[in-house]
Amino acid sequence: FNSNARTGAELGSYYQVGVTKRSITGSELGVGLHTASFGSDSLSELRFSYTLPFFKNPAATGELGLSQAQLGYRQNNRLRTLAAEELIVNIASAYYQLVLATQTAQLSESEINMARRFERTTRLLHRNGRASNFDIRRAELNTAQALRAQDAREMGLRHAENQLRLVLGWGFTQPLAIDSTIPEPEIGRLLDLSLEELLDRALESRIELTNLREQLEHSRRRIRSADRGERPNIDISLQYSLIGEGRDLGSSLNFNDQRFGIGVSMDMDFRRTSRIKQRRLRLQYDSAKRAYEQLADRIRADTQREYFLARENITALGFATRSLKLAEQQQRLMEIRYRNGGTDATEVLRLQHEVAAARNVELNAKVNLILTQFRLHKANGVLREQWKHYIKKLSIVGS
Repeated sequence: FNSNARTGAELGSYYQVGVTKRSITGSELGVGLHTASFGSDSLSELRFSYTLPFFKNPAATGELGLSQAQLGYRQNNRLRTLAAEELIVNIASAYYQLVLATQTAQLSESEINMARRFERTTRLLHRNGRASNFDIRRAELNTAQALRAQDAREMGLRHAENQLRLVLGWGFTQPLAIDSTIPEPEIGRLLDLSLEELLDRALESRIELTNLREQLEHSRRRIRSADRGERPNIDISLQYSLIGEGRDLGSSLNFNDQRFGIGVSMDMDFRRTSRIKQRRLRLQYDSAKRAYEQLADRIRADTQREYFLARENITALGFATRSLKLAEQQQRLMEIRYRNGGTDATEVLRLQHEVAAARNVELNAKVNLILTQFRLHKANGVLREQWKHYIKKLSIVGS
Protein backbone atom coordinates (compact mmCIF):
# COMPACT_ATOMS: atom_id res chain seq x y z
CA PHE A 1 0.00 0.00 0.00
CA ASN A 2 1.40 3.40 -0.90
CA SER A 3 0.18 6.98 -0.97
CA ASN A 4 1.69 10.20 -2.13
CA ALA A 5 0.71 13.88 -1.95
CA ARG A 6 2.42 16.89 -3.49
CA THR A 7 1.27 20.51 -3.26
CA GLY A 8 2.54 23.46 -5.23
CA ALA A 9 2.37 26.99 -3.93
CA GLU A 10 0.11 28.29 -6.68
CA LEU A 11 0.14 25.57 -9.34
CA GLY A 12 -2.07 23.05 -7.55
CA SER A 13 -1.85 19.72 -5.76
CA TYR A 14 -1.50 16.06 -6.61
CA TYR A 15 -2.60 13.02 -4.58
CA GLN A 16 -2.33 9.28 -5.18
CA VAL A 17 -3.20 6.18 -3.20
CA GLY A 18 -2.74 2.64 -4.42
CA VAL A 19 -2.41 -1.05 -3.63
CA THR A 20 -0.08 -3.50 -5.38
CA LYS A 21 0.22 -7.28 -5.14
CA ARG A 22 3.37 -9.02 -6.32
CA SER A 23 3.59 -12.78 -6.91
CA ILE A 24 6.68 -14.94 -6.48
CA THR A 25 7.05 -15.06 -10.27
CA GLY A 26 7.66 -11.31 -10.34
CA SER A 27 4.35 -10.26 -11.91
CA GLU A 28 2.60 -7.37 -10.25
CA LEU A 29 -1.07 -6.35 -10.12
CA GLY A 30 -1.95 -2.84 -8.96
CA VAL A 31 -4.83 -0.44 -8.57
CA GLY A 32 -4.53 3.22 -7.65
CA LEU A 33 -6.45 6.49 -7.50
CA HIS A 34 -4.66 9.61 -8.77
CA THR A 35 -6.10 13.11 -8.38
CA ALA A 36 -4.77 16.50 -9.41
CA SER A 37 -6.19 19.96 -8.72
CA PHE A 38 -5.13 23.07 -10.64
CA GLY A 39 -7.01 26.24 -9.83
CA SER A 40 -10.73 25.49 -10.18
CA ASP A 41 -10.28 22.24 -12.11
CA SER A 42 -9.79 18.73 -10.75
CA LEU A 43 -8.71 15.61 -12.63
CA SER A 44 -9.09 12.06 -11.25
CA GLU A 45 -7.82 8.77 -12.65
CA LEU A 46 -8.60 5.23 -11.42
CA ARG A 47 -5.74 3.20 -12.83
CA PHE A 48 -5.46 -0.62 -13.11
CA SER A 49 -2.09 -2.05 -14.06
CA TYR A 50 -0.49 -5.43 -14.67
CA THR A 51 3.28 -5.79 -14.98
CA LEU A 52 4.89 -8.94 -16.36
CA PRO A 53 8.67 -9.48 -16.13
CA PHE A 54 10.15 -10.75 -19.37
CA PHE A 55 13.73 -11.56 -18.33
CA LYS A 56 13.04 -12.15 -14.68
CA ASN A 57 15.74 -12.69 -12.08
CA PRO A 58 14.41 -15.14 -9.45
CA ALA A 59 16.63 -13.60 -6.78
CA ALA A 60 15.08 -10.18 -7.43
CA THR A 61 11.49 -11.41 -7.67
CA GLY A 62 11.61 -13.36 -4.37
CA GLU A 63 11.50 -16.87 -5.80
CA LEU A 64 14.84 -17.78 -4.29
CA GLY A 65 13.85 -16.06 -1.05
CA LEU A 66 10.76 -18.24 -0.76
CA SER A 67 12.82 -21.32 -1.60
CA GLN A 68 15.31 -20.38 1.13
CA ALA A 69 12.49 -19.94 3.66
CA GLN A 70 11.01 -23.34 2.76
CA LEU A 71 14.45 -24.90 3.00
CA GLY A 72 14.97 -23.36 6.42
CA TYR A 73 11.61 -24.66 7.60
CA ARG A 74 12.41 -28.22 6.53
CA GLN A 75 15.87 -28.07 8.03
CA ASN A 76 14.56 -26.77 11.35
CA ASN A 77 12.11 -29.67 11.52
CA ARG A 78 14.91 -32.12 10.82
CA LEU A 79 17.11 -30.49 13.43
CA ARG A 80 14.29 -30.92 15.94
CA THR A 81 14.23 -34.63 15.08
CA LEU A 82 18.01 -34.73 15.47
CA ALA A 83 17.73 -33.12 18.90
CA ALA A 84 15.11 -35.73 19.85
CA GLU A 85 17.53 -38.50 18.82
CA GLU A 86 20.25 -36.98 20.99
CA LEU A 87 17.81 -36.76 23.89
CA ILE A 88 16.79 -40.41 23.46
CA VAL A 89 20.41 -41.53 23.56
CA ASN A 90 21.09 -39.35 26.63
CA ILE A 91 18.01 -40.68 28.45
CA ALA A 92 18.89 -44.27 27.58
CA SER A 93 22.49 -43.76 28.74
CA ALA A 94 21.41 -42.21 32.06
CA TYR A 95 18.73 -44.89 32.54
CA TYR A 96 21.02 -47.85 32.02
CA GLN A 97 23.77 -46.26 34.10
CA LEU A 98 21.20 -46.10 36.90
CA VAL A 99 20.23 -49.72 36.24
CA LEU A 100 23.91 -50.65 36.44
CA ALA A 101 24.36 -48.67 39.67
CA THR A 102 21.28 -50.36 41.15
CA GLN A 103 22.55 -53.81 40.21
CA THR A 104 25.98 -52.99 41.58
CA ALA A 105 24.43 -51.84 44.86
CA GLN A 106 22.52 -55.12 45.04
CA LEU A 107 25.76 -56.99 44.44
CA SER A 108 27.18 -55.18 47.45
CA GLU A 109 24.54 -56.82 49.64
CA SER A 110 25.51 -60.21 48.24
CA GLU A 111 29.21 -59.50 48.80
CA ILE A 112 28.54 -58.40 52.39
CA ASN A 113 26.55 -61.55 53.12
CA MET A 114 29.32 -63.60 51.55
CA ALA A 115 31.97 -61.85 53.65
CA ARG A 116 29.99 -62.34 56.85
CA ARG A 117 29.42 -66.00 56.05
CA PHE A 118 33.13 -66.42 55.48
CA GLU A 119 33.86 -64.64 58.78
CA ARG A 120 31.50 -66.95 60.67
CA THR A 121 33.12 -69.99 59.08
CA THR A 122 36.57 -68.71 60.03
CA ARG A 123 35.52 -68.18 63.66
CA LEU A 124 34.10 -71.68 63.77
CA LEU A 125 37.32 -73.10 62.39
CA HIS A 126 39.26 -71.02 64.94
CA ARG A 127 37.33 -72.57 67.81
CA ASN A 128 38.22 -75.99 66.43
CA GLY A 129 41.87 -75.03 66.18
CA ARG A 130 41.92 -75.02 62.39
CA ALA A 131 42.28 -71.24 61.84
CA SER A 132 44.64 -68.69 63.35
CA ASN A 133 44.00 -65.27 64.86
CA PHE A 134 45.50 -63.78 61.70
CA ASP A 135 42.80 -65.58 59.65
CA ILE A 136 40.11 -64.05 61.84
CA ARG A 137 41.54 -60.52 61.46
CA ARG A 138 41.75 -61.01 57.72
CA ALA A 139 38.11 -62.16 57.59
CA GLU A 140 37.05 -59.14 59.67
CA LEU A 141 38.97 -56.82 57.32
CA ASN A 142 37.26 -58.45 54.35
CA THR A 143 33.84 -57.72 55.88
CA ALA A 144 34.82 -54.11 56.60
CA GLN A 145 35.99 -53.66 53.01
CA ALA A 146 32.67 -55.02 51.71
CA LEU A 147 30.77 -52.53 53.91
CA ARG A 148 32.96 -49.66 52.72
CA ALA A 149 32.39 -50.68 49.08
CA GLN A 150 28.66 -50.64 49.76
CA ASP A 151 28.83 -47.00 50.93
CA ALA A 152 30.71 -45.97 47.78
CA ARG A 153 28.20 -47.76 45.57
CA GLU A 154 25.29 -46.10 47.37
CA MET A 155 26.83 -42.73 46.57
CA GLY A 156 27.19 -43.81 42.93
CA LEU A 157 23.53 -44.87 42.94
CA ARG A 158 22.38 -41.45 44.20
CA HIS A 159 24.50 -39.73 41.55
CA ALA A 160 23.04 -41.93 38.78
CA GLU A 161 19.51 -41.11 39.97
CA ASN A 162 20.23 -37.39 39.83
CA GLN A 163 21.72 -37.71 36.34
CA LEU A 164 18.54 -39.38 35.08
CA ARG A 165 16.37 -36.72 36.73
CA LEU A 166 18.53 -34.08 35.05
CA VAL A 167 18.07 -35.39 31.49
CA LEU A 168 14.35 -35.91 32.16
CA GLY A 169 13.99 -32.33 33.34
CA TRP A 170 12.84 -33.39 36.80
CA GLY A 171 13.73 -31.81 40.12
CA PHE A 172 16.33 -33.53 42.28
CA THR A 173 13.78 -34.10 45.04
CA GLN A 174 11.20 -35.75 42.78
CA PRO A 175 10.64 -39.44 43.61
CA LEU A 176 12.07 -41.80 41.00
CA ALA A 177 11.75 -45.55 40.52
CA ILE A 178 12.92 -47.81 37.71
CA ASP A 179 12.90 -51.48 36.81
CA SER A 180 16.47 -52.44 37.66
CA THR A 181 16.41 -55.56 35.50
CA ILE A 182 18.96 -55.43 32.71
CA PRO A 183 17.24 -56.72 29.56
CA GLU A 184 18.98 -58.99 27.14
CA PRO A 185 20.66 -56.79 24.52
CA GLU A 186 19.02 -56.68 21.09
CA ILE A 187 21.36 -55.74 18.31
CA GLY A 188 18.66 -56.70 15.84
CA ARG A 189 19.10 -56.93 12.11
CA LEU A 190 21.68 -54.16 11.81
CA LEU A 191 24.59 -56.53 12.34
CA ASP A 192 23.09 -58.89 9.75
CA LEU A 193 24.02 -56.22 7.20
CA SER A 194 27.53 -55.87 5.90
CA LEU A 195 29.59 -52.84 6.86
CA GLU A 196 29.29 -51.48 3.31
CA GLU A 197 25.48 -51.73 3.48
CA LEU A 198 25.45 -49.95 6.83
CA LEU A 199 27.64 -47.16 5.45
CA ASP A 200 25.38 -46.67 2.41
CA ARG A 201 22.33 -46.59 4.65
CA ALA A 202 23.92 -44.03 6.97
CA LEU A 203 24.85 -41.71 4.09
CA GLU A 204 21.28 -41.90 2.81
CA SER A 205 19.45 -41.56 6.12
CA ARG A 206 21.45 -39.15 8.27
CA ILE A 207 19.55 -35.90 8.76
CA GLU A 208 22.67 -33.74 8.75
CA LEU A 209 23.63 -34.92 5.26
CA THR A 210 20.09 -34.42 3.97
CA ASN A 211 20.19 -30.79 5.11
CA LEU A 212 23.56 -30.19 3.46
CA ARG A 213 22.42 -31.82 0.21
CA GLU A 214 19.47 -29.46 0.02
CA GLN A 215 21.70 -26.51 0.86
CA LEU A 216 24.03 -27.45 -2.00
CA GLU A 217 21.10 -27.61 -4.43
CA HIS A 218 19.94 -24.18 -3.28
CA SER A 219 23.46 -22.81 -3.81
CA ARG A 220 23.45 -24.19 -7.34
CA ARG A 221 20.15 -22.42 -7.99
CA ARG A 222 21.61 -19.15 -6.73
CA ILE A 223 24.56 -19.53 -9.11
CA ARG A 224 22.25 -20.21 -12.05
CA SER A 225 20.17 -17.19 -11.05
CA ALA A 226 23.26 -14.99 -10.97
CA ASP A 227 24.24 -16.24 -14.42
CA ARG A 228 20.82 -15.33 -15.78
CA GLY A 229 21.01 -11.99 -14.00
CA GLU A 230 23.65 -10.73 -16.44
CA ARG A 231 20.83 -10.00 -18.86
CA PRO A 232 18.88 -6.82 -18.13
CA ASN A 233 15.48 -7.13 -16.49
CA ILE A 234 12.69 -6.14 -18.93
CA ASP A 235 9.16 -5.49 -17.67
CA ILE A 236 6.06 -5.16 -19.84
CA SER A 237 3.22 -3.15 -18.31
CA LEU A 238 -0.46 -3.04 -19.32
CA GLN A 239 -2.65 -0.23 -17.99
CA TYR A 240 -6.33 0.61 -18.07
CA SER A 241 -7.59 3.92 -16.62
CA LEU A 242 -10.93 5.55 -15.94
CA ILE A 243 -10.73 9.36 -16.23
CA GLY A 244 -12.95 11.98 -14.69
CA GLU A 245 -12.81 15.81 -14.73
CA GLY A 246 -14.77 18.36 -12.71
CA ARG A 247 -14.79 21.55 -10.70
CA ASP A 248 -13.88 19.74 -7.48
CA LEU A 249 -12.72 16.32 -6.27
CA GLY A 250 -16.22 14.93 -5.86
CA SER A 251 -17.35 15.80 -9.37
CA SER A 252 -14.09 14.50 -10.90
CA LEU A 253 -14.86 11.05 -9.52
CA ASN A 254 -17.71 10.73 -12.03
CA PHE A 255 -15.53 8.98 -14.57
CA ASN A 256 -16.57 9.70 -18.18
CA ASP A 257 -13.50 8.64 -20.13
CA GLN A 258 -11.12 5.70 -20.38
CA ARG A 259 -7.63 5.03 -21.63
CA PHE A 260 -5.46 2.01 -22.48
CA GLY A 261 -1.70 1.89 -22.34
CA ILE A 262 1.27 -0.45 -22.78
CA GLY A 263 4.84 0.19 -21.70
CA VAL A 264 8.26 -1.43 -21.62
CA SER A 265 10.92 -0.76 -18.98
CA MET A 266 14.47 -2.07 -18.77
CA ASP A 267 16.82 -2.08 -15.79
CA MET A 268 20.33 -1.16 -16.87
CA ASP A 269 21.96 -1.78 -13.49
CA PHE A 270 24.32 -4.68 -14.20
CA ARG A 271 26.35 -4.30 -11.02
CA ARG A 272 24.19 -6.58 -8.86
CA THR A 273 25.00 -9.51 -11.15
CA SER A 274 28.65 -8.72 -11.50
CA ARG A 275 31.46 -11.22 -11.70
CA ILE A 276 32.35 -10.47 -8.08
CA LYS A 277 28.95 -11.72 -6.92
CA GLN A 278 29.20 -14.82 -9.08
CA ARG A 279 32.64 -15.61 -7.69
CA ARG A 280 31.39 -15.16 -4.13
CA LEU A 281 28.49 -17.55 -4.75
CA ARG A 282 30.80 -20.16 -6.25
CA LEU A 283 33.17 -19.87 -3.30
CA GLN A 284 30.21 -20.39 -0.95
CA TYR A 285 29.15 -23.43 -2.94
CA ASP A 286 32.66 -24.91 -2.86
CA SER A 287 32.80 -24.34 0.90
CA ALA A 288 29.44 -26.06 1.42
CA LYS A 289 30.57 -28.96 -0.78
CA ARG A 290 33.71 -29.45 1.29
CA ALA A 291 31.62 -29.35 4.48
CA TYR A 292 29.35 -32.03 3.00
CA GLU A 293 32.29 -34.27 2.09
CA GLN A 294 33.87 -33.84 5.54
CA LEU A 295 30.59 -34.67 7.27
CA ALA A 296 30.12 -37.73 5.07
CA ASP A 297 33.62 -38.94 6.03
CA ARG A 298 32.87 -38.36 9.72
CA ILE A 299 29.57 -40.29 9.44
CA ARG A 300 31.40 -43.17 7.76
CA ALA A 301 33.93 -43.19 10.60
CA ASP A 302 31.21 -43.02 13.29
CA THR A 303 29.22 -45.87 11.73
CA GLN A 304 32.31 -48.00 11.30
CA ARG A 305 33.40 -47.38 14.90
CA GLU A 306 29.99 -48.26 16.37
CA TYR A 307 29.76 -51.33 14.13
CA PHE A 308 33.06 -52.75 15.36
CA LEU A 309 32.26 -51.73 18.94
CA ALA A 310 28.99 -53.66 18.74
CA ARG A 311 30.74 -56.79 17.50
CA GLU A 312 33.45 -56.38 20.13
CA ASN A 313 30.88 -55.92 22.91
CA ILE A 314 29.01 -59.05 21.81
CA THR A 315 32.25 -61.01 22.15
CA ALA A 316 33.06 -59.32 25.47
CA LEU A 317 29.63 -60.19 26.91
CA GLY A 318 29.98 -63.85 25.96
CA PHE A 319 33.43 -63.99 27.51
CA ALA A 320 32.25 -62.22 30.69
CA THR A 321 29.34 -64.65 31.13
CA ARG A 322 31.60 -67.69 30.77
CA SER A 323 34.17 -66.19 33.14
CA LEU A 324 31.51 -65.55 35.79
CA LYS A 325 30.19 -69.10 35.63
CA LEU A 326 33.71 -70.49 35.95
CA ALA A 327 34.56 -68.18 38.89
CA GLU A 328 31.34 -69.13 40.75
CA GLN A 329 32.08 -72.82 40.24
CA GLN A 330 35.64 -72.42 41.53
CA GLN A 331 34.37 -70.46 44.53
CA ARG A 332 31.91 -73.17 45.52
CA LEU A 333 34.59 -75.85 45.28
CA MET A 334 37.10 -73.75 47.23
CA GLU A 335 34.61 -73.07 50.07
CA ILE A 336 33.99 -76.80 50.42
CA ARG A 337 37.73 -77.43 50.58
CA TYR A 338 38.14 -74.63 53.14
CA ARG A 339 35.47 -76.07 55.43
CA ASN A 340 37.19 -79.45 55.18
CA GLY A 341 40.60 -77.98 55.93
CA GLY A 342 41.96 -78.55 52.45
CA THR A 343 43.03 -74.93 51.85
CA ASP A 344 43.55 -71.69 53.69
CA ALA A 345 41.53 -68.47 53.79
CA THR A 346 43.69 -66.71 51.23
CA GLU A 347 42.35 -68.76 48.32
CA VAL A 348 38.74 -68.32 49.47
CA LEU A 349 39.10 -64.54 49.72
CA ARG A 350 40.80 -64.38 46.34
CA LEU A 351 37.97 -66.28 44.67
CA GLN A 352 35.32 -64.17 46.40
CA HIS A 353 36.86 -61.04 44.91
CA GLU A 354 37.16 -62.73 41.53
CA VAL A 355 33.46 -63.60 41.55
CA ALA A 356 32.51 -60.04 42.53
CA ALA A 357 34.74 -58.61 39.80
CA ALA A 358 33.35 -61.07 37.22
CA ARG A 359 29.79 -60.06 38.07
CA ASN A 360 30.62 -56.39 37.64
CA VAL A 361 32.31 -57.13 34.31
CA GLU A 362 29.25 -58.99 33.05
CA LEU A 363 26.87 -56.21 34.12
CA ASN A 364 29.05 -53.58 32.45
CA ALA A 365 29.29 -55.68 29.29
CA LYS A 366 25.49 -55.94 29.08
CA VAL A 367 24.98 -52.22 29.57
CA ASN A 368 27.75 -51.36 27.09
CA LEU A 369 26.17 -53.59 24.47
CA ILE A 370 22.71 -52.04 25.00
CA LEU A 371 24.09 -48.50 24.70
CA THR A 372 26.11 -49.52 21.64
CA GLN A 373 22.82 -50.59 20.10
CA PHE A 374 21.42 -47.08 20.57
CA ARG A 375 24.55 -45.43 19.18
CA LEU A 376 24.72 -47.77 16.19
CA HIS A 377 21.11 -47.06 15.27
CA LYS A 378 21.74 -43.32 15.65
CA ALA A 379 24.93 -43.44 13.57
CA ASN A 380 23.01 -45.36 10.90
CA GLY A 381 20.22 -42.77 10.82
CA VAL A 382 17.42 -45.16 11.82
CA LEU A 383 16.98 -44.41 15.53
CA ARG A 384 14.06 -42.05 14.81
CA GLU A 385 12.22 -44.97 13.15
CA GLN A 386 12.46 -47.20 16.24
CA TRP A 387 12.64 -44.80 19.19
CA LYS A 388 9.17 -45.73 20.48
CA HIS A 389 10.21 -49.39 20.61
CA TYR A 390 13.28 -48.51 22.68
CA ILE A 391 11.57 -46.00 24.95
CA LYS A 392 8.97 -48.63 25.93
CA LYS A 393 11.82 -50.67 27.39
CA LEU A 394 12.68 -47.87 29.81
CA SER A 395 10.49 -48.38 32.86
CA ILE A 396 10.59 -45.02 34.66
CA VAL A 397 8.09 -44.07 37.37
CA GLY A 398 7.90 -40.63 38.98
CA SER A 399 5.41 -38.58 40.90
